[in-house]
Amino acid sequence: MSQLSCYSSRGTLRLMDTKMSCTDRPCTWGQGSIVRDPGNVKDKDYGDETHKIRAYFDPRPTIFQDKTPKQLRELRHNFLKNVQRLYVTEPQPDDEEREYLFDLHLDYTYDPYEESKFTIKITIMLCKEFISNLRETKRCEPFQEEGTENQNQSKDWINKRSILFTASSAKRLCHLTAAGYKNFLRDNLWLLSEFQGSKATRYGQNKEKKARECYESEMKQSDPSVTVETSGLWRNPQFMEFGCSPDGIVSSKLGPKKLLEIKCPEMLKHGDPLNFEKYLNKSQQSRFCLHRSKNGELKLKKNHAYMYQIQMSMGILKLKECDFVVWSPKKIFIQTVQFNWKMWEEICSLLIPLHHRLLVPEYFLKRTPRQLEPCLLQYVV
Repeated sequence: MSQLSCYSSRGTLRLMDTKMSCTDRPCTWGQGSIVRDPGNVKDKDYGDETHKIRAYFDPRPTIFQDKTPKQLRELRHNFLKNVQRLYVTEPQPDDEEREYLFDLHLDYTYDPYEESKFTIKITIMLCKEFISNLRETKRCEPFQEEGTENQNQSKDWINKRSILFTASSAKRLCHLTAAGYKNFLRDNLWLLSEFQGSKATRYGQNKEKKARECYESEMKQSDPSVTVETSGLWRNPQFMEFGCSPDGIVSSKLGPKKLLEIKCPEMLKHGDPLNFEKYLNKSQQSRFCLHRSKNGELKLKKNHAYMYQIQMSMGILKLKECDFVVWSPKKIFIQTVQFNWKMWEEICSLLIPLHHRLLVPEYFLKRTPRQLEPCLLQYVV
């Protein structure tokens, strides 16, 4: 008979009434006795008699067993308080900032383990089907995904790009090592990053529209037919593993379309990008995207993340040129960057296999959200 604080179902009900489950405390069993004539249960009065303890078992999770009663009360109190403040109803269109009960996740600790051969076999089959479905399209030319025009303000944009390798992560992906797999998947596939943007990124987003208008006005002085069209998530039927979200597509009656990539560095909000050396210290200059050549020409650094982003975007969109813009309230810098076929081939050769071997298996195995190292599977598509 369990000696929690009762010897009958009446005691169990009493525990339920106090909002405490039977597994909230260690269990002990009383020493039995031999009774020749036990009689009828209805005639018995068990009272509060206790017996010698002959067994002990703690059914609680291991992480709770070394907690003091006070710590356990605090854990229960905080958990109940969090649950009570969450909504159980379906979210409404104007309730996007609220949390809901189904958004509550409990943290579990998993011991590291390798997937079984059977699991790997099934996962490879699923990966091949996933990639086949990903590549299945009747389109022949680059296209924009519907409902993604507002980019990071659109849920479709956020969800659709999560299963792709995007141009903004091109350099990170090309230099990604095994040590960085988990963080990349947490940030991009599962969207578990706690980083919500810095002051610098918010500044850049807020000034992008003004910079685009400034660029268009500048270009119209020499070509009145120039127009700039904002865009959402773009895909290419030949490279369906990739995606890009340009800051604009530039059209003109005098030439082919061009890509537009805009940067509004917060560190130059009071400075001039054409003379950035006067406003930035050595550390900032080393991180800045522009450099001055020996002949004094200002250019985008060849190994900068923005160069990888531009080249991957041009490859996806099949464009030959990109106007790279660095804007500040004082001045605007514009450089026309040519498509680098060799760099695009290098990006494709590295990232397409990595997408198949890393991101797609993780989509099915879901190891990263459980704090497990992701699997890098070898298979032929």
